[in-house]
Amino acid sequence: MNHKADTLFHMISVHNNLSPSGEKVFKELMKFLDKDGIININFYHKKCIANDAGVVPQTVNNIILQLKKIGLIRSVDIGSFRLSKSIFVDGYFNGLYARTEWKNINYTMSLNSDGLLQVRGAV
Repeated sequence: MNHKADTLFHMISVHNNLSPSGEKVFKELMKFLDKDGIININFYHKKCIANDAGVVPQTVNNIILQLKKIGLIRSVDIGSFRLSKSIFVDGYFNGLYARTEWKNINYTMSLNSDGLLQVRGAV
């Protein structure tokens, strides 16, 4: 990922009072975002996310529950999550679903009329 991606995740994390571990796990979860704006993960993926974020798998589960509680993601099926439209324009980071595209991020951030952080123009 590039500096803009790191800044983006940090801003979203600070805005939503996520811990440093929460920010890392959220960033790793986003690597599983597909072109339809869905994150599909299973137990193996959670172990990989935990390893990459430097936490234990139970922490990944706890952070997913926290992300759901604060409204950044919502469950659509077992192990499937959709990003919140209140935070992400068009319901997901348009263009960020391909892991190879993280280096090409270009965006602007603003607060909407409800005071929610919105990201525009990714990739």
